[in-house]
Amino acid sequence: MEFLLVGTIHFGETQDVVSFTDEDKRLIKQQDIEKLIETLAQYAPDQIFVEYPFSMQDQLTKLYIAEDASDPFKQNEIYQIAFQLAKKLKHPTVYAVDWNENIPGLASLDDVAAGPCAAEFSEIMKVANNQFEIMTTALRNGSLIELYEKINTDEFNQANHNIYLQLMQLSDEQAFNWTVNYWYYRNLKIARNICKALTPESKRAVILIGSGHNYLVKQQLQEYESFKVTNFADFLALNPVITK
Repeated sequence: MEFLLVGTIHFGETQDVVSFTDEDKRLIKQQDIEKLIETLAQYAPDQIFVEYPFSMQDQLTKLYIAEDASDPFKQNEIYQIAFQLAKKLKHPTVYAVDWNENIPGLASLDDVAAGPCAAEFSEIMKVANNQFEIMTTALRNGSLIELYEKINTDEFNQANHNIYLQLMQLSDEQAFNWTVNYWYYRNLKIARNICKALTPESKRAVILIGSGHNYLVKQQLQEYESFKVTNFADFLALNPVITK
């Protein structure tokens, strides 16, 4: 089984610690989205997996089939990229693989920010902001595909993952517990959900997911001997962008 891992930015509203401004989102051109879809279509995936709650697959399929999705959802990368790619390839649906739920009693990052390691946490967030600034600069100075190429390299994925490694090293146990019991757990659930959603006839699949998940999702899927995971940047190096 082969996977093309496409780490994405979030086009719509998000609860991420850092996110694009509405002004930056307006820089995303429809023609660039179409080029991205044409490029992904070259991969000819049998399934497309997206960052949507696994438990809400029926709702996602209804949204995919419906012609009257709400305007907020139409802004989402699931609608803009995954749905349009799937319809181009005549897929019956796209597949929800996310898990993102509150865990009773587990401290949040806000608790860590206000805790005994507040100063160290602030320094880690500066690194996260620097990573995001790289993304913002790539969007402002180039095309959407150039941005996606940048955020899907091993180097960028490692830099993102290092932020979570630093969180685990804080002396505040709240930071360690959040990273292990929420962040690692969430990505393990995503990898598990991908495996559960695979259809018997699938040979290739695209995973469209927030780029912060790239490192762990790739790591976990690659532990299966029968799975091969390719970063979008590596795929792009071998497959030209469709410009027509």
